[in-house]
Amino acid sequence: MEFKNKEISKQKLEKLRLVYEKYIKEAMNIKDIKRWSSRKTLSNTTYSSERTNETKIIDAIKNSDYTVGDRVWLFFKEDGSLELVENYDGNYDKLVLIKKIFQTSKLFSSVLDTDMLYCNYSLKKNQGKLKELCQTK
Repeated sequence: MEFKNKEISKQKLEKLRLVYEKYIKEAMNIKDIKRWSSRKTLSNTTYSSERTNETKIIDAIKNSDYTVGDRVWLFFKEDGSLELVENYDGNYDKLVLIKKIFQTSKLFSSVLDTDMLYCNYSLKKNQGKLKELCQTK
């Protein structure tokens, strides 16, 4: 792990951190949820499965016209359920998105010291830091 950050200047690392924080701030104040949602294809398995993921999808599409073969866009609500993008009313789980951003940043852990570079704002101990970050411009 000696290779990590050795060839990357402090200035470039700071730019990476700023990009990460830009996405964190955006995730805290979403207007258009589609770019933050997941696309799911409805299959026979989706309808017959008892797995939590599939049952959440089925609950989200109740009272809609979606059928097998359709693709739907879903996002997490604050109560942990899934919801169709077209039903977005500003209620979404911010911490789920923040955790996903952090997990995505971990993809670079083989070449960057991501633990040093990126704060996991989804953790309770970092909620104060998240609030501070969102108050900065």
